Amino acid sequence: MKYFVRHFEFVKIFRLISYKKTSANILSSTQAIDISWKNGFIKRLLYMTIAAGSVGFTFGLNNYLPTNFPLLKICRLKEKQSSSSDAFRKPPTRTDLPTFSMEEVRRHGKDADRIWVIFQQGIYDVTEFIANHPGGDRILLAAGASIEPFWAVYPQHKTDEVMEILEEMRIGSLKLEDLQEIENQQKGAPSDDPFAADPPRHPALIVNMQKPFNAETPPSLLVDSFLTPKELFFVRNHMAVPWTNEQTHKVRIDGIGVDQQIVLSLDQLRNNFEPVSIVSAIQCAGNRRSDMNQFKKVQGLMWTGTAISNARWKGCRLRDVLIASGIKPNDERIKHVHFEGADVDASGSRYGASIPFEKAMRPEVIIAYEMNGDVLTRDHGFPIRLVVPGHVGARQVKWLNAIRLSDEESPSTWQQRDYKAFPSSVQIGDPLPFDTTPAIQEYPVQSVICEPNSNTKIAPGAKTITVRGYAWSGGGRGIIRVEVSPDNGTTWKCAELEQCPEQNIEQMWAWTLWTVELPISEATIRNGRMELVCKATDRSYNTQPETGIALWNVRGLLHNAWHRVTVLCTLDHIPQIRHLQNVEYRHIRMADVESEELLASQKLQNALDYVEDSVNKGINIVVHCQCGISRSATVVMAYLMRKYKWNVNDSFSFVKARRSCVQPNPSFLRQLEVFQKLDYRCDLLTLRNSKLFKEFECISKNPSEVSRSTCDIYSLNESAKLSVGMRFSCKKCRCDLFYDFNILSHNFFVASGQNEILNSGVAKCGLNYLLTPMEWMGMNEHSGKIVCFNCCEKIGHYNWSGKGCLFQCAGNNCGTYIVPWIHVHAAKIDSFEIAK
Repeated sequence: MKYFVRHFEFVKIFRLISYKKTSANILSSTQAIDISWKNGFIKRLLYMTIAAGSVGFTFGLNNYLPTNFPLLKICRLKEKQSSSSDAFRKPPTRTDLPTFSMEEVRRHGKDADRIWVIFQQGIYDVTEFIANHPGGDRILLAAGASIEPFWAVYPQHKTDEVMEILEEMRIGSLKLEDLQEIENQQKGAPSDDPFAADPPRHPALIVNMQKPFNAETPPSLLVDSFLTPKELFFVRNHMAVPWTNEQTHKVRIDGIGVDQQIVLSLDQLRNNFEPVSIVSAIQCAGNRRSDMNQFKKVQGLMWTGTAISNARWKGCRLRDVLIASGIKPNDERIKHVHFEGADVDASGSRYGASIPFEKAMRPEVIIAYEMNGDVLTRDHGFPIRLVVPGHVGARQVKWLNAIRLSDEESPSTWQQRDYKAFPSSVQIGDPLPFDTTPAIQEYPVQSVICEPNSNTKIAPGAKTITVRGYAWSGGGRGIIRVEVSPDNGTTWKCAELEQCPEQNIEQMWAWTLWTVELPISEATIRNGRMELVCKATDRSYNTQPETGIALWNVRGLLHNAWHRVTVLCTLDHIPQIRHLQNVEYRHIRMADVESEELLASQKLQNALDYVEDSVNKGINIVVHCQCGISRSATVVMAYLMRKYKWNVNDSFSFVKARRSCVQPNPSFLRQLEVFQKLDYRCDLLTLRNSKLFKEFECISKNPSEVSRSTCDIYSLNESAKLSVGMRFSCKKCRCDLFYDFNILSHNFFVASGQNEILNSGVAKCGLNYLLTPMEWMGMNEHSGKIVCFNCCEKIGHYNWSGKGCLFQCAGNNCGTYIVPWIHVHAAKIDSFEIAK
């Protein structure tokens, strides 16, 4: 890391930030600092490093911001949304934009340079938006696919305001045939495949097995709400999802105490019995099996830690239905109640399970027909299912169609030969003691960290980290505390608990969500990592064990050891000397990678300004980085080049003679060569008007052969109206933006195999409004959006490195690489013929 050190004869150690109100309704923390600096409310105790980290002042300035410091605008968007999500504006048909295939969209997934998403027929580039959106990590879940399933879970996005923002990022439309295929897939089609009729699933689900379908909820989404959206509720299927009809579906009741078989329809269950609702979590008995598998190999689906969800279920009490069928609550002959679902395997066997009769007669056990205020989904038992609060998911039979009273457990395979936790002495391949091992009913106490995820990088400069997760214990045993450790169990802090207000600690069927803010210690920063651990304690004072070694069983069931997550500290967290008296620090972000841009980003300019200011004032200065080899050497070389008018080789030789290990990376050396040719200037005005710099950017970022256009900057010359035929204006405010001589044309890039284009005789590409650079555009960054200089309406985008044209002809993209790429959307422009 790099830092600059100044020695003063006298300097005060500290100065607080004084907040000054402004007329703007949005302020970033940097703006607040700038305001304070300009008003003289910060003493000169600044810290500057050049490293792969954040830019800014790192002395805990957030501690001094006022409590009424304004929120970012993007966080206020929710307050402006309309209350209706049904009548929001649909994406318009855009004939001015190219069309793309679904395959092209998939290539722009979360690992691509540019991130695309689909909404209905529109295709949108959300790359820059993700960095600023508070839910950017969630948007990545839809990368290269449709955003619609996520908006079904978060209907607050369905507003005209959000559609307007989204439409600004639109780059094209999906081909009609691909759009139709997506719609057909959602509807489902008959097939010989028993799983062909399975319902569509939410793309965010983490799939452990496709057939039968088994998936869990992404951790960050799991703790977003106390009630899990039904689309994100984890799915545990043992067979194909059966086709059921709420009009014809029946449940049969027979066995001990029932004189004659009873058959009830869904309507009878709804109308003949008192409806009740209960909030209850359902957890798979194999949750966290992958953690146990780390100790020693186990058998089964490798669930991580999110095979659990929480919902409000509505239905009728099983007890009421059984009593209405003639069952006496104190009938000692009945020991177990069997349940059978409509899902069936190839042999004709249906999924089955049983619970003790005593549990079945408790008021919390219900036959559910609603989930979170809506009908059950097909994956979760439509039209009716059993909900047994406090028991593992395996006993909560979906697609319920039969109930039997018995003196024995269910003979079902899933009751007798599955969901049993064997002793640790039983190894893979050993005979399994089914007969002597009881079936699992209740789950032990459990807690899991959901945010941050493992290997998450802590934001540079952060002083604390927010940790979130869930806790739950079987049998209705409420959670009395969750403790979280930032140092692998050495110290602990109790988390804040969110629990169901309608349930008490003695009978708590819902899960507990928890949150805790942990400090990031200097020891953590030095170690480069933070070992987070959580443990929960329930009402019976059962606490999760420290390790899972003693819990190991061949089926990987009931793993509830402390949950551990490792988060990483970036290099920027490594502390420099911050408390030396008479020392001033400055921090600049600079990564030692060849993709790091020093000139247009103004990083080199800012460093040189600081160094030169120090030298001119006679102040000693030290330039350093983490290794003292590349980044600091580059800054010192640039300073010497500017001061003595040296070339790159001269400055490199001089620095290397004094520190033999220095070796700036090749990209830094190339940028210093450009710096030299620009007469040692790298201010924005110089770069903006430099054709040399633009071409360097093109070559360095796109080393393949590119098309080079002149990069002269054009002004909006009024006298030009006399010599042109058309003027082009902003559609919103009608101010003139450019003339016809500012419009560029180019030929199709004809690749081999594009016979349709070769035979069509097409030469010119039909893409509208590729322009020469205009003075009013203010394109100071490497790439970004173009806005009208008068009304600030977004009208296009630019990239000095260029871009491949995607305009289509005969089903093929143009493909010509245009440098620089300056494109204005036709939908934002009106054209007028100039009268002669």
